[in-house]
Amino acid sequence: MRHIANIIVPFSRQPMSPVSGLPAVGRGEAILRIEFGTVPSGVTLSVHAFGWRGHKPEWTLRCVRTTANITTTGDNDIPLAIAGSILGFVFEESAPFWNAGTAVLDNVRLLIGGVEDTLNSLNFEGLKALEAITADYLLDDIEHLHIENTAPSYTQNATTLTEQHIQYTHKYTFVFLDELFDPDAMVTIPPGVDVRLRVNASATGTLYVFPVELFVLPEKKAT
Repeated sequence: MRHIANIIVPFSRQPMSPVSGLPAVGRGEAILRIEFGTVPSGVTLSVHAFGWRGHKPEWTLRCVRTTANITTTGDNDIPLAIAGSILGFVFEESAPFWNAGTAVLDNVRLLIGGVEDTLNSLNFEGLKALEAITADYLLDDIEHLHIENTAPSYTQNATTLTEQHIQYTHKYTFVFLDELFDPDAMVTIPPGVDVRLRVNASATGTLYVFPVELFVLPEKKAT
């Protein structure tokens, strides 16, 4: 049996966007660096770069991961090093809402210069609602059932005879500010201003934050 997994690394807000992406580069001028964990034997990796001929993008995106170790519940501030305008955030956490009613990312606020901006007390349910608006479907909408034989000799497994959601997707949430793919919806950060997320945690663990930044590309000078 052959299994195929497609991983898309976008440099534009939408695939094949006419206004965003990376400008053309010469062979050998760009490097894609991939770090692997455990790789099963027999794995084949194919890398394909797709673009438009003559494409002249006006802006591109960047994501740089910030790692926060949340050791106490309640409010935790996560300073962010923002260089461009903010188009959204992607979150990954180690203790999400699975079977317990607690999470590292229970509530989040965005503070710019010490003042709440754009994300004002957004909880987990609000993040999931924004996912549905932005992506047009719920990422964790798929589920499966564990069916166990509950005959006397199998009673030790009866406790797993419950509906089980695919919990891995609960680790990831995101919020984009441009549901209509309008870059004017981004949050522009003045130079030197403090930017941070204030996360109210009801569980402890690790939270990874991926700010999605937008950068306007300079026009190429005629040669």
